Amino acid sequence: MAAMVPVAHWFDGSSSDGVYMRFTESWRSVKTDGWGISKAGVGDDTNKLNAALSLIDYAYSPEGQILMSYGPDAFIMTDADGNYMTFKFNGTDMPMIAQATYDELWEKASGNYTNYARKYLGSTLSFVKSQAFEYQCTSEAGREGAGYISNAIGLGTIKHPELALTENAWYTSVPTVLPNTKTENDMIGTFTELGAKGKFGQNKDGENLFVNIICGGYSGEGTSSAEETMTTVSNTWNGAQYLALKQDAWQRLVTYYNEING
Repeated sequence: MAAMVPVAHWFDGSSSDGVYMRFTESWRSVKTDGWGISKAGVGDDTNKLNAALSLIDYAYSPEGQILMSYGPDAFIMTDADGNYMTFKFNGTDMPMIAQATYDELWEKASGNYTNYARKYLGSTLSFVKSQAFEYQCTSEAGREGAGYISNAIGLGTIKHPELALTENAWYTSVPTVLPNTKTENDMIGTFTELGAKGKFGQNKDGENLFVNIICGGYSGEGTSSAEETMTTVSNTWNGAQYLALKQDAWQRLVTYYNEING
Protein backbone atom coordinates (compact mmCIF):
# COMPACT_ATOMS: atom_id res chain seq x y z
CA MET A 1 0.00 0.00 0.00
CA ALA A 2 1.05 3.59 -0.51
CA ALA A 3 2.65 5.14 2.57
CA MET A 4 3.84 8.63 3.44
CA VAL A 5 7.43 9.45 4.38
CA PRO A 6 7.63 8.83 8.15
CA VAL A 7 8.20 11.51 10.77
CA ALA A 8 11.80 11.57 11.98
CA HIS A 9 13.87 13.57 14.47
CA TRP A 10 16.52 15.59 12.63
CA PHE A 11 19.08 18.10 13.87
CA ASP A 12 18.94 20.60 11.01
CA GLY A 13 20.66 23.36 12.99
CA SER A 14 17.49 25.36 13.62
CA SER A 15 17.13 24.07 17.19
CA SER A 16 19.48 22.57 19.73
CA ASP A 17 16.80 19.97 20.50
CA GLY A 18 16.32 18.96 16.87
CA VAL A 19 13.13 19.06 14.82
CA TYR A 20 10.44 16.47 14.15
CA MET A 21 9.61 16.52 10.46
CA ARG A 22 8.87 14.52 7.34
CA PHE A 23 12.02 14.71 5.25
CA THR A 24 13.39 13.18 2.07
CA GLU A 25 16.92 13.51 0.73
CA SER A 26 16.07 11.35 -2.29
CA TRP A 27 16.34 14.20 -4.73
CA ARG A 28 17.43 14.44 -8.34
CA SER A 29 20.46 16.66 -8.60
CA VAL A 30 22.75 18.00 -11.28
CA LYS A 31 25.42 15.48 -12.19
CA THR A 32 29.02 16.58 -11.98
CA ASP A 33 29.88 15.39 -15.48
CA GLY A 34 28.64 16.68 -18.82
CA TRP A 35 29.35 17.24 -22.48
CA GLY A 36 31.75 19.71 -24.02
CA ILE A 37 33.23 20.68 -27.38
CA SER A 38 36.99 21.09 -27.44
CA LYS A 39 38.73 23.80 -29.42
CA ALA A 40 41.18 21.18 -30.64
CA GLY A 41 38.30 19.08 -31.93
CA VAL A 42 36.71 21.72 -34.16
CA GLY A 43 39.62 24.07 -34.81
CA ASP A 44 38.48 26.97 -37.00
CA ASP A 45 35.88 24.87 -38.83
CA THR A 46 32.60 26.73 -38.19
CA ASN A 47 30.53 24.02 -39.88
CA LYS A 48 31.96 21.35 -37.61
CA LEU A 49 31.30 23.52 -34.54
CA ASN A 50 27.70 24.19 -35.62
CA ALA A 51 27.13 20.48 -36.27
CA ALA A 52 28.34 19.62 -32.76
CA LEU A 53 26.19 22.38 -31.24
CA SER A 54 23.16 21.15 -33.18
CA LEU A 55 23.63 17.64 -31.79
CA ILE A 56 23.74 18.94 -28.20
CA ASP A 57 20.81 21.30 -28.83
CA TYR A 58 18.76 18.36 -30.11
CA ALA A 59 19.49 16.32 -26.99
CA TYR A 60 17.99 19.12 -24.87
CA SER A 61 14.95 19.62 -27.11
CA PRO A 62 11.55 17.98 -26.36
CA GLU A 63 12.25 15.39 -29.06
CA GLY A 64 15.75 14.77 -27.73
CA GLN A 65 14.40 14.36 -24.20
CA ILE A 66 12.08 11.62 -25.45
CA LEU A 67 14.97 9.90 -27.25
CA MET A 68 17.18 10.10 -24.15
CA SER A 69 14.35 8.73 -21.98
CA TYR A 70 12.66 6.16 -24.22
CA GLY A 71 15.16 5.19 -26.88
CA PRO A 72 14.21 4.93 -30.59
CA ASP A 73 10.60 5.16 -31.79
CA ALA A 74 10.37 1.37 -32.00
CA PHE A 75 10.09 1.30 -28.20
CA ILE A 76 7.09 3.69 -28.18
CA MET A 77 3.41 2.85 -28.72
CA THR A 78 1.94 4.42 -31.86
CA ASP A 79 -1.49 4.57 -33.49
CA ALA A 80 -2.41 3.36 -36.99
CA ASP A 81 -0.97 6.55 -38.50
CA GLY A 82 2.34 6.21 -36.69
CA ASN A 83 1.65 8.97 -34.15
CA TYR A 84 2.73 8.57 -30.54
CA MET A 85 0.09 7.31 -28.12
CA THR A 86 0.40 9.64 -25.11
CA PHE A 87 -0.73 10.11 -21.52
CA LYS A 88 -0.64 13.06 -19.14
CA PHE A 89 2.48 13.17 -16.98
CA ASN A 90 2.95 16.21 -14.74
CA GLY A 91 0.63 18.14 -17.03
CA THR A 92 2.48 17.25 -20.26
CA ASP A 93 1.58 14.73 -22.96
CA MET A 94 4.27 12.05 -22.91
CA PRO A 95 4.59 8.88 -25.02
CA MET A 96 3.36 5.51 -23.84
CA ILE A 97 5.82 2.64 -24.03
CA ALA A 98 5.06 -0.22 -26.41
CA GLN A 99 3.82 -3.46 -24.89
CA ALA A 100 6.86 -5.28 -26.27
CA THR A 101 9.08 -2.75 -24.48
CA TYR A 102 7.26 -3.32 -21.20
CA ASP A 103 7.56 -7.10 -21.57
CA GLU A 104 11.25 -6.87 -22.40
CA LEU A 105 11.86 -4.50 -19.48
CA TRP A 106 10.71 -7.21 -17.08
CA GLU A 107 12.33 -10.06 -18.99
CA LYS A 108 15.78 -8.49 -19.19
CA ALA A 109 15.92 -6.11 -16.21
CA SER A 110 13.24 -7.31 -13.75
CA GLY A 111 11.33 -4.05 -14.20
CA ASN A 112 14.31 -1.82 -13.37
CA TYR A 113 14.03 1.07 -15.86
CA THR A 114 17.49 2.50 -15.22
CA ASN A 115 19.26 -0.83 -15.78
CA TYR A 116 17.16 -1.53 -18.86
CA ALA A 117 17.79 1.92 -20.32
CA ARG A 118 21.53 1.79 -19.71
CA LYS A 119 22.15 -1.80 -20.78
CA TYR A 120 19.64 -2.30 -23.57
CA LEU A 121 18.30 1.03 -24.84
CA GLY A 122 21.60 2.85 -24.68
CA SER A 123 19.87 5.92 -23.25
CA THR A 124 20.10 7.78 -19.88
CA LEU A 125 23.21 9.65 -20.97
CA SER A 126 24.07 12.99 -19.37
CA PHE A 127 21.12 14.91 -20.80
CA VAL A 128 17.68 15.95 -19.61
CA LYS A 129 15.47 12.91 -19.07
CA SER A 130 11.82 12.44 -18.16
CA GLN A 131 10.47 10.10 -15.50
CA ALA A 132 7.46 9.38 -17.72
CA PHE A 133 8.93 6.06 -18.90
CA GLU A 134 9.70 4.69 -15.44
CA TYR A 135 6.37 6.01 -14.12
CA GLN A 136 4.66 3.59 -16.49
CA CYS A 137 6.72 0.75 -15.01
CA THR A 138 5.75 1.62 -11.43
CA SER A 139 3.12 -0.39 -9.55
CA GLU A 140 -0.31 1.09 -8.88
CA ALA A 141 0.54 1.55 -5.20
CA GLY A 142 3.82 3.19 -6.17
CA ARG A 143 2.06 5.69 -8.41
CA GLU A 144 -0.42 6.46 -5.65
CA GLY A 145 2.43 7.01 -3.20
CA ALA A 146 4.30 9.23 -5.65
CA GLY A 147 1.19 11.38 -5.93
CA TYR A 148 0.94 11.69 -2.14
CA ILE A 149 4.59 12.69 -1.87
CA SER A 150 4.33 15.20 -4.73
CA ASN A 151 1.34 16.87 -3.07
CA ALA A 152 3.02 16.84 0.34
CA ILE A 153 6.16 18.50 -1.03
CA GLY A 154 4.02 21.16 -2.71
CA LEU A 155 2.23 21.85 0.56
CA GLY A 156 5.48 21.94 2.56
CA THR A 157 4.50 18.87 4.61
CA ILE A 158 7.67 17.14 3.48
CA LYS A 159 10.96 19.02 3.72
CA HIS A 160 13.78 18.31 1.29
CA PRO A 161 17.09 19.67 0.00
CA GLU A 162 16.99 22.27 -2.75
CA LEU A 163 19.14 22.82 -5.83
CA ALA A 164 20.17 26.20 -4.47
CA LEU A 165 22.22 27.83 -1.73
CA THR A 166 19.61 27.85 1.00
CA GLU A 167 19.67 30.07 4.08
CA ASN A 168 20.04 26.93 6.19
CA ALA A 169 22.85 24.95 4.52
CA TRP A 170 21.36 21.70 5.86
CA TYR A 171 18.81 21.95 3.03
CA THR A 172 21.36 22.66 0.27
CA SER A 173 21.92 19.82 -2.19
CA VAL A 174 25.70 19.37 -2.32
CA PRO A 175 27.43 17.77 -5.36
CA THR A 176 28.85 14.31 -4.79
CA VAL A 177 32.20 15.53 -6.14
CA LEU A 178 33.77 18.83 -5.06
CA PRO A 179 36.42 20.75 -7.04
CA ASN A 180 39.50 19.68 -5.14
CA THR A 181 42.82 20.11 -6.93
CA LYS A 182 44.99 17.16 -7.96
CA THR A 183 47.37 17.94 -5.12
CA GLU A 184 44.50 17.94 -2.64
CA ASN A 185 43.06 14.71 -4.03
CA ASP A 186 46.48 13.06 -3.82
CA MET A 187 46.64 14.05 -0.16
CA ILE A 188 43.09 12.79 0.47
CA GLY A 189 44.14 9.49 -1.13
CA THR A 190 46.69 8.99 1.66
CA PHE A 191 43.95 9.09 4.31
CA THR A 192 43.47 5.34 3.99
CA GLU A 193 41.44 4.85 7.18
CA LEU A 194 38.75 7.19 5.83
CA GLY A 195 38.40 5.36 2.52
CA ALA A 196 36.34 2.43 1.29
CA LYS A 197 39.15 0.00 2.14
CA GLY A 198 39.56 1.50 5.60
CA LYS A 199 36.97 2.09 8.30
CA PHE A 200 34.17 3.35 6.06
CA GLY A 201 33.71 0.64 3.44
CA GLN A 202 30.37 0.08 1.70
CA ASN A 203 30.95 -3.44 0.40
CA LYS A 204 29.25 -6.41 2.02
CA ASP A 205 32.51 -7.81 3.34
CA GLY A 206 34.04 -4.47 4.28
CA GLU A 207 34.23 -2.65 7.61
CA ASN A 208 32.04 0.36 8.30
CA LEU A 209 32.39 2.29 11.53
CA PHE A 210 28.89 3.75 11.25
CA VAL A 211 27.31 0.30 11.00
CA ASN A 212 29.46 -1.01 13.86
CA ILE A 213 28.30 1.80 16.15
CA ILE A 214 24.64 1.37 15.19
CA CYS A 215 24.76 -2.41 15.76
CA GLY A 216 27.12 -2.71 18.71
CA GLY A 217 27.67 0.76 20.16
CA TYR A 218 31.07 2.32 20.77
CA SER A 219 33.74 -0.32 21.27
CA GLY A 220 37.29 -1.13 20.30
CA GLU A 221 40.63 0.60 20.61
CA GLY A 222 40.25 4.32 19.96
CA THR A 223 36.47 4.06 19.52
CA SER A 224 35.17 3.11 22.98
CA SER A 225 33.13 6.31 23.37
CA ALA A 226 31.75 9.14 21.24
CA GLU A 227 34.46 11.50 22.42
CA GLU A 228 37.27 9.00 21.84
CA THR A 229 35.91 8.09 18.40
CA MET A 230 35.73 11.74 17.40
CA THR A 231 39.33 12.28 18.47
CA THR A 232 40.52 9.19 16.61
CA VAL A 233 38.72 10.08 13.38
CA SER A 234 39.74 13.73 13.54
CA ASN A 235 43.36 13.35 14.53
CA THR A 236 44.68 9.80 14.07
CA TRP A 237 42.77 9.17 10.84
CA ASN A 238 43.20 12.73 9.44
CA GLY A 239 39.49 13.52 9.52
CA ALA A 240 40.15 17.15 10.40
CA GLN A 241 42.46 17.58 7.39
CA TYR A 242 39.95 15.83 5.15
CA LEU A 243 37.16 18.13 6.30
CA ALA A 244 39.31 21.23 5.81
CA LEU A 245 40.19 20.22 2.23
CA LYS A 246 36.53 19.55 1.42
CA GLN A 247 35.42 22.81 3.04
CA ASP A 248 37.98 24.74 0.97
CA ALA A 249 36.72 23.11 -2.22
CA TRP A 250 33.11 23.84 -1.24
CA GLN A 251 33.92 27.49 -0.59
CA ARG A 252 35.56 27.78 -4.01
CA LEU A 253 32.41 26.34 -5.55
CA VAL A 254 30.19 28.77 -3.62
CA THR A 255 32.37 31.71 -4.67
CA TYR A 256 32.14 30.67 -8.31
CA TYR A 257 28.37 30.17 -8.06
CA ASN A 258 27.88 33.64 -6.58
CA GLU A 259 30.07 35.22 -9.26
CA ILE A 260 28.17 33.74 -12.21
CA ASN A 261 24.81 34.53 -10.58
CA GLY A 262 25.64 38.14 -9.86
